[in-house]
Amino acid sequence: PRTFHERKAVVSTQSTWGIEFRTPDPCCNPYLSFAACVQAGLDGIKRKIHLGAPTDINLYEADPAEIAHIRGVPSSLRQAINALKKDHSYLLEGGVFTEDVIESYIEQRKSRSPNSKPGQRHGSSLHTSTPDSS
Repeated sequence: PRTFHERKAVVSTQSTWGIEFRTPDPCCNPYLSFAACVQAGLDGIKRKIHLGAPTDINLYEADPAEIAHIRGVPSSLRQAINALKKDHSYLLEGGVFTEDVIESYIEQRKSRSPNSKPGQRHGSSLHTSTPDSS
């Protein structure tokens, strides 16, 4: 059985034909999340992005110098918004997402950013988790 502390890949193969999908955030819209993950995976295949060498290092207990060679992901909402603004063309492939949906999503996320102005609306129909702190 899996535990809360066990970390797994978002998508992993369980057998020859089985695939397991875990949403990046339990409060996210699974349809949007799955579509974005599939688009990102297809983009990686198309652009032949190397995943990096496998490692047996415990990332949670490792010395920062020991894992400096491992590329990270955004660690705050602000960083994730900036990364999405900078690179989202893969989400537009095949008409899966449209530019206006992405722009609207970015604006909604910005309203949840720690630097949002007081009184700004924080509601969202795309994602319902609480904002992270940066």
